Amino acid sequence: MAETTSEKAAKAISREIKAYLGGTIEPGFAVIRYPPGFHYNVQYGATEIYYNPHTFHLIDRLCVAHGNGTASLTSSSFSAKFASVLGAVGYHVSTADAAAAAKASKAFSKQEKQVIAEFESAFGRISQRMIKASGAVPATKAGYIVAYVQKTYPGSPPPIPFNLAAFGAAYTQWLSMGQQLEKSARQQQDALHLVAAATENSIGPSALNGGMKTGPDAWSVAYSGLPDNNTIVASLTDASRTLTVTFELQRDGVDTVSLRLNDQDLGTIPQSDLRLTLSHDGAAKGTTVDDLWSAAQKIEMSIVYTGITVLRTDPVEISADLKTGWYSRQILTDIVNKTGKDVTGLQLEGTRFSVGELFGKDKSFARVRTFVISQPPTVTMRFHGTHTGAAKLTAEISANQPAQLDLGEIVSFGGETAGFNVLDVEDGSDDVVSITLGPASPMDFTTVPPVDQTAHVIGGVVVFPP
Repeated sequence: MAETTSEKAAKAISREIKAYLGGTIEPGFAVIRYPPGFHYNVQYGATEIYYNPHTFHLIDRLCVAHGNGTASLTSSSFSAKFASVLGAVGYHVSTADAAAAAKASKAFSKQEKQVIAEFESAFGRISQRMIKASGAVPATKAGYIVAYVQKTYPGSPPPIPFNLAAFGAAYTQWLSMGQQLEKSARQQQDALHLVAAATENSIGPSALNGGMKTGPDAWSVAYSGLPDNNTIVASLTDASRTLTVTFELQRDGVDTVSLRLNDQDLGTIPQSDLRLTLSHDGAAKGTTVDDLWSAAQKIEMSIVYTGITVLRTDPVEISADLKTGWYSRQILTDIVNKTGKDVTGLQLEGTRFSVGELFGKDKSFARVRTFVISQPPTVTMRFHGTHTGAAKLTAEISANQPAQLDLGEIVSFGGETAGFNVLDVEDGSDDVVSITLGPASPMDFTTVPPVDQTAHVIGGVVVFPP
């Protein structure tokens, strides 16, 4: 199937971004259209400092990778999905391990009888009165023997005298067998405790489990890696962190144009996929690219991204004591590697979730690990060969006119958000008319409340845990 204009443009922009950023960004970058923008002030507040809920609601989102150089953010929470998946997790004991455990338990019981026999041979019969008086737990002959050895021969291993060698050997072997049984039981118990704690911490972030406070009574699951506000603002305002992406569209037929990016041929696209809509008296109508083709043979479109900033975040792993954090790569790895197999470990149970649908490249359990943001870009369109159409063009277009520009569906500015306007119109020499589009006002780092200040989302690196 032939690539769409959106795919061609997205892949081309991805190449430019990856070339510009080099080793500072991981593989997997995709162009993301997200008009609301990235709330770059990680923290806000004067008397008490909170984490910005807008920032962490965006970071903690599932995303969809379309496999064509683009991705989109969903409205669903990544941590909530994680908790839902954990709700379908159980602990499976393989047939071989279950058989081995049954065999070990039988051998342990047999060895216990041998220990009792050797003890009574050496010390005399154990009566119920002796068991009760010892306070042994459990109140059995075996429990009594353990209590007696711990009191009489303290230490590990217990220093049982040589003249009690037969009892000592039987007792030591019995303890070892018991420890192995206990270890197997503890592995299952620890795994289930891990699942329970990760579930609880992911659905109920709080001060006690290391959650991020986002308001007086609000909390978010914790993500790590974001720098402080000043560092992010310094990067966004750094004029040297600028990339210009230049598309060239040359009419090569009645309804098609050839598309190039920075002298790279991207092939032919439908002319209708390039749209410039300008509002007149609040209505989105009037001049479109179709109108402009009557007056131009070639269009150059330069997109300038200033203050390019890379922000990576990672979910906080649950701690060894299960008290803080919420995310567990260990659980997910077990699920992926063991579900549906006769092996011991955590597995998905039931039919609600499928490993094949959840995990792996381009599957549904995905998030944006690294965002690439910038100041709102400016776009300059140069219409060549306008001839007599220049007067009509400049008459219909004026500064401060609201605008929406689309190249396919992914390279899109304006429309869903206010503030993308015509900044300048210039009827230049050599039959070239230039139109500059961009934010109605510069990026505001002062008057807009910090919690509401946003940057433009260029795209991000999509990952597919585990």
